Amino acid sequence: MGLLGSLISIQAANGAPDWNKSLGNSINWLSMSGDGNVIFTGTFAFTNWGNFTVASFNKSGTMLWQDNDFTNFYEGVNWTGISRDGQYAAAGGWVATATHQGFLRAYATGTGARLLDDRPPGRVEGIALSTNGTWLVSASEDLRLYQLRFLRFPILVWNSKIVPNIHVPWWNWLIPIWKTCIFYTPTSTNAPSGDTFHTVAMSGDGHWIVAGGSAGKVRLFENQSNTLVLTELWQTNASTYYAQFVDMTPDGNWFAVAYLDGHVEMFNRASFASTDKPVWDYTVNTTGKKVWSVHVATNGTEVAAASLELGGSGGGICMIQNKAGSGGTYTPNLLWNFPTIKGPNPGLGMDDNNQYVVGADGYNSAGHFYLLNAVTGAQIWDYATSTMNWPIAISGDGHSIAGGGDSGIVYHWQN
Repeated sequence: MGLLGSLISIQAANGAPDWNKSLGNSINWLSMSGDGNVIFTGTFAFTNWGNFTVASFNKSGTMLWQDNDFTNFYEGVNWTGISRDGQYAAAGGWVATATHQGFLRAYATGTGARLLDDRPPGRVEGIALSTNGTWLVSASEDLRLYQLRFLRFPILVWNSKIVPNIHVPWWNWLIPIWKTCIFYTPTSTNAPSGDTFHTVAMSGDGHWIVAGGSAGKVRLFENQSNTLVLTELWQTNASTYYAQFVDMTPDGNWFAVAYLDGHVEMFNRASFASTDKPVWDYTVNTTGKKVWSVHVATNGTEVAAASLELGGSGGGICMIQNKAGSGGTYTPNLLWNFPTIKGPNPGLGMDDNNQYVVGADGYNSAGHFYLLNAVTGAQIWDYATSTMNWPIAISGDGHSIAGGGDSGIVYHWQN
């Protein structure tokens, strides 16, 4: 293995990050490309005005670029999203409360070129992109779908090979060079009366979109010819509670929803179309404590959930098996509970092979980052920080992990 490999292994075993970078203000959310080569985030300050930033790093800790054009914004970057191929990313939040106006900016991650600067109504609460970034969706007081466009146009430049004189026609003095302009353009909006959207997820091809929000409603949309078409609507019995978090498998066949009243629901898209119901409902805690987030395994066989209470004890992370039965039925089966040291936060992730689960805690307190064995729930390491931690992400191969929190520091671990 060599000395360097041994040192990296020791670092991972002790939970020490291999690098960290400070951005100043808090970090509310963070996104990572599927291969872990691009880490995208922005800064945030709860209920405060300030100057904020969006930044992109590679997995070696080099800042690729930074957008500091967020002067006198309210709260800053609340949410981020990135395409799985890492080429495109978006950040959203609030511009101002007086007009209740949000913002959504999209970027080419290689250059930092801004491809969109939109103003949804209200704070942007969720962002999702398709695998190659062709489709982008944002959740706010409305749901907005955007498509990536490529516009080619000629620019006339001087032909240096021609010495102009009266015997050469003027049109031979110039030659066209084709340029490509890339940008996102809105294609469809859904704004149900009296409801707001709090969370959104998208299939890898951008064809299926699930969004949840106020009054405990979950809506499944089909992207038909660039238009959001509502195909199914579900409202949980706890109608006054938010649908806090949704996650969807890349093929769009499965999605799970976490609610603020202590339960998780699992949906099969085909079954939802025929029954208008989830395939199962699982009570994570019986005291109505918040289930902050869910993450569905890429094959839909398990669902991880982070909750402020587990099994009558303190908060933690649990793994629920999506157990297949006879006649196409499915039931929830608790595989394990892992108690976190502090109350967990929405940061939760799993690699593509269902080997690792990552989580973050420190609800209103000093916190920790965690790496767990996805099969057994055993802790591999934890890393303590002096402030609350909110987001954490893991690459598809499980080799790169990144997190952030109120310290304003981006942490990275090589696994």
